[in-house]
Amino acid sequence: MSIIIFCLIVSSMYELTDTSMWKPTTEKNWLRLVLVYSVTALLALILVRILSMLMKLTIKFGPMIVGTILGFLTIFLILSSVSAILNMVGDYSMGPTETTILAVLGGFLGMFAGYKLSRLVGILALAIVSGYTFTRGLSMFVGHYPHEVRLL
Repeated sequence: MSIIIFCLIVSSMYELTDTSMWKPTTEKNWLRLVLVYSVTALLALILVRILSMLMKLTIKFGPMIVGTILGFLTIFLILSSVSAILNMVGDYSMGPTETTILAVLGGFLGMFAGYKLSRLVGILALAIVSGYTFTRGLSMFVGHYPHEVRLL
């Protein structure tokens, strides 16, 4: 990846600078070109290291964030259903304090589940995306197979 980033940086620098620098004829121009390549390679390596650290954090904390959001939404869905049923039976309604406390509890439960099941979440997400991609690609080859645009 660092080689690709290095090539992208050098090619964009080539477009933005004068072309005499890239065809060195004197020792000064050679040294300048070597310096540019060295700094660019160093920047590419630093950028790749930062991106790899961000990737590790995303893999570790991504399922926790998704679990927290799903925990909030699930509790709100359950509370709205229970509140509607209780309003039909009697005159009971939950206040905003109880709803907020239960939603925060659901968020923490979702975050804990996302942390404990992060590997399973990654495997299931990969399986779902791969299955869809395989089926969609197969439908292109087979033909006359309904896809989501036709179904809508």
